[in-house]
Amino acid sequence: VKRSRRMPMIVAEILSYQADIVCLQEVDGNVYETYYEPVMASMGYDGYYSNKASCQREGCAMFWSSDMFEADDEDLLTN
Repeated sequence: VKRSRRMPMIVAEILSYQADIVCLQEVDGNVYETYYEPVMASMGYDGYYSNKASCQREGCAMFWSSDMFEADDEDLLTN
């Protein structure tokens, strides 16, 4: 399935659970920045991305409902 069709299907599946916290692994950094983060933000989620400690541009993404949780920048992990 092409990315242009797959990404909306993935996000629809994630949002269908109405979860307060969503964790994803093996997320491409570019996909996080250009797709996941803006879409999830528009749906009321804040997010954080952590790249793997390698030359690959993929890592883990975490989103949380901004209605339920508040991020303290001092608590976020750094690469």
